[in-house]
Amino acid sequence: MLALSVAWHGVNPLMGQASGGSSLWLFFAISVLLIGGILCVFYVKLRALKSRNRGLETRVMDQKRQLDKAGRELQSQKAVAEKTLETARGSELHYQSIFETALCGIAVVKGYDFEFIEVNDTWCNMIGYSKEEMLGKMTLSDVTTRDEVPKNLDVIENLMSGEIVQHSLEKSYRTKSGRIIECVTFLRGVRDEGGEYLGTAASILDVTEFKKSEEQLLQAQRMEAVGQLTGGVAHDFNNLLAVIMGNLELLADQLASNGMDSELVHEVIGAAKRGASLTHRLLAFSRKQSLRPKVIDINELLSEMGQLLRRTLTEEIAIEMICADGLWPCEADPAQVESVVLNLAINARDAMPKGGKLTIETVNVTVDEAYAASSEIEPGEFVMLAVTDTGEGMSMDVQQRLFDPFFTTKGMSNHSGLGLSMVYGFVKQSGGQVTVYSEEGYGTRLKVFLPRSMQARKPTESETQSKKRIESNGERVLVVEDEQSVREITRMQLEGLGYVVSEAETGSAALDILENTEIDLMLTDAVLPGGMSGWELAKNLEHLHPATKVMFMSGYTESVFGGDGVLESDVVLLQKPFRKVDLAQKVREVLEA
Repeated sequence: MLALSVAWHGVNPLMGQASGGSSLWLFFAISVLLIGGILCVFYVKLRALKSRNRGLETRVMDQKRQLDKAGRELQSQKAVAEKTLETARGSELHYQSIFETALCGIAVVKGYDFEFIEVNDTWCNMIGYSKEEMLGKMTLSDVTTRDEVPKNLDVIENLMSGEIVQHSLEKSYRTKSGRIIECVTFLRGVRDEGGEYLGTAASILDVTEFKKSEEQLLQAQRMEAVGQLTGGVAHDFNNLLAVIMGNLELLADQLASNGMDSELVHEVIGAAKRGASLTHRLLAFSRKQSLRPKVIDINELLSEMGQLLRRTLTEEIAIEMICADGLWPCEADPAQVESVVLNLAINARDAMPKGGKLTIETVNVTVDEAYAASSEIEPGEFVMLAVTDTGEGMSMDVQQRLFDPFFTTKGMSNHSGLGLSMVYGFVKQSGGQVTVYSEEGYGTRLKVFLPRSMQARKPTESETQSKKRIESNGERVLVVEDEQSVREITRMQLEGLGYVVSEAETGSAALDILENTEIDLMLTDAVLPGGMSGWELAKNLEHLHPATKVMFMSGYTESVFGGDGVLESDVVLLQKPFRKVDLAQKVREVLEA
């Protein structure tokens, strides 16, 4: 406006005569021009401002798009991170579950003091301590037997130094209750990414029961091997004794018929009988003796043995019998059960030289899986016969060899060392088991388990003893025996009794005789050469001459009569070695049956 005013006043003198209307027009024109200029300047500035705003908007949009993209990427990375974290948590729970439920104990120790820094539940259950008791408070040495601590130190030092990466060893641990467990331990050093030692991880497997089972298996195999040996020796020895006893009896008969003294011969016969008793015990141990099992009541058997036991034991030994009411019947050879009781009583007597107390008790027992696993006995129902003495007791070394044949602590001059081995063999052959518990200075307790019989015991009538006729009626007997000396002495004994005797060495030779000769009785050895056993020969005879009687003789019966030595009721067996009177009575019984 100031410029407009100046312009007005400056023009007005020059115009002179100009009219007021023209001046007004000029003023208006100049004002319009000025206002237009101003508007043009404002418009230009406005356009520049809009252009700048559009640039800013573009940059803002670009930045927004970038922010949106960054946001989306961040959300994606967040989802991946959450998924990774969830996977990691799942893996941690998975591996924690594996760690806690592993079948072996796992423990991590650190430092030279072997401090526990991590343990799983299996290890806690094995050792008897809780995690709270062990972590940070106990060391490996606290649960290790004293003599094995130096061994642990050497191994862990080598793991810490990197000299070894891992190591395995068998070692013993002491549980919270004081029980010692045998374990196989695998040790491995734990290091970080930089190789720095962090600790030692131990995987521990309890093999206590396995080692017990292994020891029991080795003992069973050893007993089986010894049984095979003793059974074979006893069989051959029986054949020798049969010849010796048979010839001695013939010699005694000849001496007596000539009026000569045969006392020395009878002494030798007595020695041979003791030898036969020895082989019988060997066969009992090897479980190759023949058994005649019956359903028996052990309480009744013990009652009948009362007087015999009191005569066997000294007056300084008190006898107590505790017989359970309602005792189950069991199926066993009654003569062998009596022998078991007598042998256990004699061993108890020898363990109490200054007197004491012998307790014999019976009870029904049911063996469960847990007890069966630790005692080599099958689960089931048994009649238990326990014999307990208050004698000297036995060391663990003696207990481990207790049932070995010829093992004795009493000196071999008066004891063969076969009493308990015979007990062991008979009980095992009968499907039972024998266990022993003893402490030195406190006595011994032997338990005999015999399987329960589900059959009711049949009452037996008392048999009156009478001398049976043993003379022959001239019957024809075929003797089948591969041992020539045994065959000849048997023939001589039978001929001396008045029988007509034929001989055969093998089964095929016997069949040749049977096809052409009428025979009343065939006396055959159970084991024959040539591919045909005595049992098979008897089967062939049944087809040829069904009326011909059959009697077997053998040193043992396992290989012929079913493997367990238990004879069928219709099988007649004459156990070698036998005396002439036994042969005579058995032959008459078969012929007259």
